[in-house]
Amino acid sequence: MKVVKWAAAAALIALAAAAVSWAGSALTQATPSVINACTNDQNGNLRLVADASACRTSESPISWNAQGVKGDVGPVGMAGPAGPQGQPGPQGEAGPAGPPGTNGIDGIDGAKGDKGDPGTDGAPAWALVDADGIVLRAHGVVLTPTHDPGAGGYRIRVGIGTPPAVVGTDISNCTYVGTLIGRPTGEIVVEASLIANDTLFVFTANSAGVLVNHEFSVAVFC
Repeated sequence: MKVVKWAAAAALIALAAAAVSWAGSALTQATPSVINACTNDQNGNLRLVADASACRTSESPISWNAQGVKGDVGPVGMAGPAGPQGQPGPQGEAGPAGPPGTNGIDGIDGAKGDKGDPGTDGAPAWALVDADGIVLRAHGVVLTPTHDPGAGGYRIRVGIGTPPAVVGTDISNCTYVGTLIGRPTGEIVVEASLIANDTLFVFTANSAGVLVNHEFSVAVFC
C-alpha cells in the first residue's frame, strides 16, 4: 500500500508538471475550461488527454476545472499619501466681455441746505453833474447827461455798474432822487422817460420856477 501511495504522489507531481507544461503550450491556443486526464488503476500514474474517451481499459478518467471559481472581492486598500502639488498651468485667454448691467435706481434727494446769510444792502448809484452837464464825480453808475433844448433841462441815460459800464440799464423799477447843489431855494424835478427805460429827465429851476442851468446830483436806487 505504501508503494502505491508513493507512486500516486509521484504521479500527481508528474501530472502537475505536465499540466504546467501543457497549460504553457496551450496559452498560444484556446485555453480549455476543463483539463482531462487518465489515471492508471495499478500504479496511479496520470496522463493528460484531450477527452475522457481516450482512457484505456486499465485507466480511469479524471478531470478538473482549468480555472477556479472567482474569489470574493478583497477589502478596499488604504488611501495612499497625497502627491506633490503640480506646477501652475499657463494663464487662460481672457473671456469675452459680459453684457452691460442694468441702470441702478435713482437715489433719494438730499436734504435741503441751510439758508444763507442775508446779503448786504446795495449802495446807491449816484453822480454829481455841473451846470453844463459834465459829470464831476460818480459812484456805481455811468451817466451821459446831455442838454435838452432850452435852459435847465438835462436828459440822462443811465448805465449802472462800475465804469466803463455800458449805458442802457433798465431803471423802470428803480427809485431816483435829485438834489440842487448851492441853491437850496431852487427847484429840481427828476422824471423817467416814457419811451426809453434807461433814461431820466432832470429839470432845474430858480425859486421863481424859471428853468435855469444848475449844478445838481442824482442818485438811483435799484
